[in-house]
Formats: sequence, C-alpha cells, structure tokens
Amino acid sequence: MSAMEQIRRTRKVPAKRGMRVTVDGKPGTIRSASRGYINVQFDGDRHTMPAHPTWRVTYLDKDGYVLLDTENRTGA
Repeated sequence: MSAMEQIRRTRKVPAKRGMRVTVDGKPGTIRSASRGYINVQFDGDRHTMPAHPTWRVTYLDKDGYVLLDTENRTGA
C-alpha cells in the first residue's frame, strides 16, 4: 500500500496526487505523501512542504468545489 493510500484509509481524507488543497488558508497542490503527511507545493513556491492531512486542510475537486474541510469536517 502506498503512503497516499494509507493516508486516505487511516485519516479518511480524499488525498490524491495532483489534487488542489488549501492548508491553513494557503492554496497549493498535493505532489506526494510520506510518513503520514501530504507533501504540498504551495502556489508560488518551488519546493514541497509536509502538511498533516487533517490539520486545517480543505480538499478541492477538479472544479474547485470543497470535497472535505478538515477544520469543520464538512464536505460534499
């Protein structure tokens, strides 16, 4: 099982490589996952930063609609 699959299963989040997210209000794209964290490339940055998959993360679908807001645990 890949790190991303494990995060999806254990944290019950829809995390996928290439998915748009906001973390603590900062927009970015999930590039990978490791050690229980999603690695996010924030808009305007060259490198990824690890983010806890349930800490203030809003997962967005390809059209920009909220799939899951972990701060409020709401979504479609």
